[in-house]
Amino acid sequence: MKYLAVILYISRILWLLVKELTIIGSGRVAEALALAFIKSGHKIGGIFSRNPDTANKLAQKTGSRVLTDLAIPDTSDMVIMAVPDHAIAEIAGKIRPLPSTVVAHTSGSTGIDVFPENIPKHGVIYPLQTFTKDREVNISEVPFFTEASEEVTLGCIDDLVHSLGSQAYHIDSERRRMLHLSAVFVCNFVNHMLYAGISIAERSRIERSLFGPLMHETVQKALELGPEEAQTGPAVRNDISTIEKHIGLLSFSEELMNLYKVVSDSITKQTITKKR
Repeated sequence: MKYLAVILYISRILWLLVKELTIIGSGRVAEALALAFIKSGHKIGGIFSRNPDTANKLAQKTGSRVLTDLAIPDTSDMVIMAVPDHAIAEIAGKIRPLPSTVVAHTSGSTGIDVFPENIPKHGVIYPLQTFTKDREVNISEVPFFTEASEEVTLGCIDDLVHSLGSQAYHIDSERRRMLHLSAVFVCNFVNHMLYAGISIAERSRIERSLFGPLMHETVQKALELGPEEAQTGPAVRNDISTIEKHIGLLSFSEELMNLYKVVSDSITKQTITKKR
């Protein structure tokens, strides 16, 4: 066991001395990670994307070259596949990296079993964050959830995460799928609610900037107290009169009316359940 630990340690040290990455993808996640890797001292040997325009732009930002096909350079120590979920299996089946090259995808909802047998060193490096083009995120504050085919590969992926100043959390594919589902509610659905609320306000020429303090306090309170304790509003009070007035005001949009009804009903039920 002692010799095995020494071998694992040496393998990880050797990997850290040679830090050339290949990025497959040029979208929001690919750009955010590529820029973070460069900032942390890593080298990006090549970028491949089906979109040549975004690939060229990202290559210019990172001082790397655009790959015209999926031939992975022999100098690559790791390949990061930051591509849409539906494309992961197809791309993984086409690339032919060296047996020593680590290949990892960044998906929250795709399992580790997506990799074919010819890629023995494979894994996942999933950042729990929302990314937008040309908007920089403090990557050191982003938690990464990792998984790998075996311990050495997991160590290499974790070391890459740590080189960004971030924390790596080990989680299997099934739990990561649930994490991703949770993130959709916490991020995507919350943002859609913000959009719905702002669109209603702007119909009455109410400035969206006025909602800034309310948005900030809502998030802070949920983080500090927990969302189950922070919930307020007419649905918590089961204020039927106010709810019916709101539904009437939404007569201009059946979609928003139904959304209001469903969410209010869910909040009321959650409140009743909590009190039991």
